[in-house]
Formats: sequence, structure tokens, C-alpha cells
Amino acid sequence: MDDQTRRQAAESLGQIGSANQKAIAVLVELIGNSQVDDYTRRQVASSLGKIMLEKQMPSVVTLLKDYLSPETYKNDFERFDNCYKVIWKCAQSMPYPAFYQAWHQQEKVKNGE
Repeated sequence: MDDQTRRQAAESLGQIGSANQKAIAVLVELIGNSQVDDYTRRQVASSLGKIMLEKQMPSVVTLLKDYLSPETYKNDFERFDNCYKVIWKCAQSMPYPAFYQAWHQQEKVKNGE
């Protein structure tokens, strides 16, 4: 998939509508993809901000929080900044106990390992 296709996908997913869990999952995957260019990441962050509902925010926080590391800040600031913006929107919208729990939640281990 080339950059233009990813950009179009990010924009289209943002227009699908609120609460679409599959769209949110794809956007979260795109923001973490190392082959995605900076413009597309900005579009992904914008789309996520538009379609996330509060009930979906804890899982987004859990999936994106690890990108707020010193290593990401140093080596890929654009990704860090876009993840920060999405997480900040979640922090502003969620009750503190829910945000705290999502932040400290570990990703589920695949295949029972």
C-alpha cells in the first residue's frame, strides 16, 4: 500500500462514522505503522479524534500509550506528537479513574502466552 492509498484510507475511515470499532482499530494500526508518512499520521490522528466515542477511548489509550516514550520522542517525534494528541483528547473526555486504568492496562497477550 503506498502513501496516497494510506492517506485516502485514513480520511475515508474518519468519515465512516462514529463508533465504528473496525475503523478505529485500523486507524490505531496505521498510526503505529512505521511505513506511514507524517501527513498520513496527522490524518489518522484527526480521524480518530472525530470518530472515537468515550467507551472506545480506554482501548485506544492502552494501544497508543507506549508510543509516548523517550525513544519515540527522539527517533520519531511526529508519531509521538500524533499519539499524544489522541491520548490528550481521551484524557480530556474520560473520567480520571477510567483514564488511569486504561493507562496502566497491559495489552492482552496473544495466544495465551
